Amino acid sequence: MKQKARSAGKWLHAVYQRLSISPLVLWLRLGFLLAVGIYLYLEIAKIGWAEVMKALPENPLFYLIFVIIYLALPFSELVIYQRFWQRPLWRKAPFFLRKQVYNSALIGYSGEAVFCFWAQSKLGLTTRSALSAIKDNNILSAMASNSATILLVLAFIATGQLKWLNSAENVTGLYVSFGIAFTIMSSVAVYYFRKKLIALPGFDAAIILAIHISRVFAVMLLQALQWSIVIPQAPFSVWIAFLTAQFLLTRIPFLPNKDLLFLGLSLSLAGMVDAPSAVVAGMFLASGALTQASNLVVFLVTSMTETVSPGTRSGESIA
Repeated sequence: MKQKARSAGKWLHAVYQRLSISPLVLWLRLGFLLAVGIYLYLEIAKIGWAEVMKALPENPLFYLIFVIIYLALPFSELVIYQRFWQRPLWRKAPFFLRKQVYNSALIGYSGEAVFCFWAQSKLGLTTRSALSAIKDNNILSAMASNSATILLVLAFIATGQLKWLNSAENVTGLYVSFGIAFTIMSSVAVYYFRKKLIALPGFDAAIILAIHISRVFAVMLLQALQWSIVIPQAPFSVWIAFLTAQFLLTRIPFLPNKDLLFLGLSLSLAGMVDAPSAVVAGMFLASGALTQASNLVVFLVTSMTETVSPGTRSGESIA
């Protein structure tokens, strides 16, 4: 088991190094973001940039809810890892925020590779302890998200929203199809291999799963509330459609910068909302811009505050 843990640790370290310095990965990521940026620019240009900028949300509650949603995952994970490792981690909160930036702005799960070596260098954990906790947490988080996604898809079908797939762009249907496929496959795999995959005792696993489920459903309600502040006349069934698209997109692994992808996806679905296109575009543009700006600020600030511990061996410091 120790040999397997060391092998896994070496593999994660190699992954992190490749994500960090590989020119191919860098150019592919930049090319992808450039393509998404051009698409978003053209979509907003169809509506009119001046109209969209005038239609940006003015209600301060919209931005307050954004902050709560942005902080929900890193702070829930901070509580969870405190339970895993039985030590106070509140002073380490900046890194949990930065881990979210890695996963959000780079590639899904890249933050977990960084987190594994950070936990070893900063907390003195063994590779086995770090990998086991990260694995269990991610599996339980995926179970919570998959459950919410399945419920959203069922609600989506029950409210007769399937018709929007025919009116939306083909890429929308493609993302939704991939999301549904990955959700079903991962749910079946986790359920079938749950006893072999999760090392935590049943009671502890249930508590952590409950934390993730509470977070996921709280974020769903807050997200719908945030949109409703801008467009109060839209029925909740429309927000179910947008939430379904958002959650299905998050279920597709290794997509870079899913927030930008959702911004593009939401613009293609703007016709579903009984409101001026500029208002809908302004709302999602504000959310997308806030997310990207928050990621940049968090990364810069936490990079300055996080320092390498003096006793860290060369090659193990990922702070």
